[in-house]
Amino acid sequence: MHQLCIRYPDKTDDETRRICNEITENWNKYRTSLGEFWLTRLDTRKRQAIIRIVWNNVHKIMKQLWTVEEFIEHLSLTKHLTKLEQRLLANNGQYLWDICQKRQKYSKEKSFSFFCFYLFSYSSSELSLITNTNRLSSIELACCNRFIELCKQALFIVYRYSIDENIKRKQQQQQQTENSIITVIS
Repeated sequence: MHQLCIRYPDKTDDETRRICNEITENWNKYRTSLGEFWLTRLDTRKRQAIIRIVWNNVHKIMKQLWTVEEFIEHLSLTKHLTKLEQRLLANNGQYLWDICQKRQKYSKEKSFSFFCFYLFSYSSSELSLITNTNRLSSIELACCNRFIELCKQALFIVYRYSIDENIKRKQQQQQQTENSIITVIS
């Protein structure tokens, strides 16, 4: 799962990483427009689709590791990731947005461990997930942290792709307008 990365269409892994790093390093520049994009412009179905990109790739990795496909659904890691996915999408995606915001305030390890715990223990019924026999192992916690990181990357990439496509569309419209003006004048 550590080698899994979200790709920007028609870009290399390094170019995609640079896009994510640029957004992370210049968080204050992107924060408002990214928040508007995630929380208001995207409807529930589109937010789910972004998280599903990550879920499908993680599930594909799990299928490669475990030969009995029916067994995958019963793994505790699958159950944890399913709960995490639901939590990230709850309240119109507010939890994933909170993680994007808070990550800037904490070191990487503290942030992810803290928020993975926060996500799982948000309500008293979910607190049993940690305190009972379903305690997260260090590997499961690492997988949950990576899942969160991949979801953030997916959000950043989809956001940037949307911006780039809007710029490209405006340039094409402007060029068409210029071509029609040239045709009318000649």
